[in-house]
Amino acid sequence: MTLSELHKELNRRGITKDQYYLHGLYGATDDDNKIALAIKKGKYSLEYEVYY
Repeated sequence: MTLSELHKELNRRGITKDQYYLHGLYGATDDDNKIALAIKKGKYSLEYEVYY
């Protein structure tokens, strides 16, 4: 699932964009008090960090 697809699915389920932050590309403009996803390049692969 891409970030775009995740964004669309969250909207389809009635989760408003002010409740989540997807790597700064979708959702709210900041990650304060939101469920957040950040993607980083690790040593061998991409690393995904989910936090609140």
